[in-house]
Amino acid sequence: MDKKQLGTKGEILIANHYAKNGFNILHQNLRTPFSEIDILAEKQNQIYVLEVKTISSQNDYLINSWFKTQRRRLIKSIKYLLATNQLTSTNLTCHFIVIDMSNPNKVRCKRYKNIPLCI
Repeated sequence: MDKKQLGTKGEILIANHYAKNGFNILHQNLRTPFSEIDILAEKQNQIYVLEVKTISSQNDYLINSWFKTQRRRLIKSIKYLLATNQLTSTNLTCHFIVIDMSNPNKVRCKRYKNIPLCI
């Protein structure tokens, strides 16, 4: 499975999980000039920005680097969406979700909730 297929599989798993738990999936793979937001969801007037990283091997260095880079891009993307009225609520919560598929018999998921974006 190549990187794109792996990433798509992880995003589908997370979108399905959130939808089953009462979230309204507003957008998947929402493109802005700065980045792509994997999933934009809503529940009880709260907007959730869900960034999914699917990995096939444990590498904490790469994950930490991804967090830092992705957070910067997310801030720019969200500001863009607010400025262009594509997003009207500033009641935002960001979750970074890492899906570890290094063991095909046991998929593990770690969610980092309420990441401060400082918008």
